[in-house]
Amino acid sequence: MSDRKLTRRDFLTGMIAASAASLALRELRAGEEPVIAAAASGPDPAASTRAAIEALGGIGRFVKRGQRVMLLPNPQGRTQGTSTRPEIVYEVAGLCREAGASKVEICSIHSGGRWQGTGIDKAAERAGVIFRSPETESDWATLEIKGGRRHKAIQVVRQAVEYDVLINMPIAKHHGSTRYTGTLKNLMGVNSNDTAWHNGTAYLVDSIVDLASAVRQTLCVVDATVILAENGPFGPGRIIRPQEVIAGTDPVAIDSYCAGLLGMKSMDVATIRQGAERGLGAMNFAESKTGEGLKILRQA
Repeated sequence: MSDRKLTRRDFLTGMIAASAASLALRELRAGEEPVIAAAASGPDPAASTRAAIEALGGIGRFVKRGQRVMLLPNPQGRTQGTSTRPEIVYEVAGLCREAGASKVEICSIHSGGRWQGTGIDKAAERAGVIFRSPETESDWATLEIKGGRRHKAIQVVRQAVEYDVLINMPIAKHHGSTRYTGTLKNLMGVNSNDTAWHNGTAYLVDSIVDLASAVRQTLCVVDATVILAENGPFGPGRIIRPQEVIAGTDPVAIDSYCAGLLGMKSMDVATIRQGAERGLGAMNFAESKTGEGLKILRQA
């Protein structure tokens, strides 16, 4: 939740989003197929985050009492539009606590200095969330990859394998190598060979999709509020303001939707195209085999 003062307009827009989310939840309980993704827009990132997750059926669909939850935000510095908003991280952590999670931790290859200035570190402290990054060999786990194009096995942070729930929390933005970065590429935050994978675009894309085929994401919560539209991933560059938070279970379809916010076509983004080709999700929600598709929640 943001530390700024809540205005009457923020309160009203938050209530509108919550009402729409409650309607979606009632429909789900009435027997509809689960919603694959929801996009909530408005001036308050925390309210949009809560509304989007409620539209999926609530955090209880993903986090059960006593479970251990790993969060994976994207820390890329202080430049606007490059790091996951701390308000979103705080809200998701709070929802997991409300659901009865026994642990909520940010686990990543990035150590303490990488988080400074992003606001994520302070939001995590307020939420009682600790950071974990690998320090010894026992902090890593090896995943075998069936049908990998570049890798037969990948070493990742152990919590990504052992914890009950992984919530991937990227910011959607431009990337100089892959054109777009979102749910698929953000998984590099658990990968031990992060630097070595930047060995040409084709190698990087293949490696990202290899990784995404092995690491199970329980839920994706994407920051598309204020995002970098050029010179990514670190910027500075042109900023756009979709003011949206997207939550869902199909990383390929979500990346496709978010790339569209940046004016990109899915077929032109190699990670999205290859992710769909390799069965990690649908290129768009209309092609999804299960679930209701994308639900749009607009605040006034």
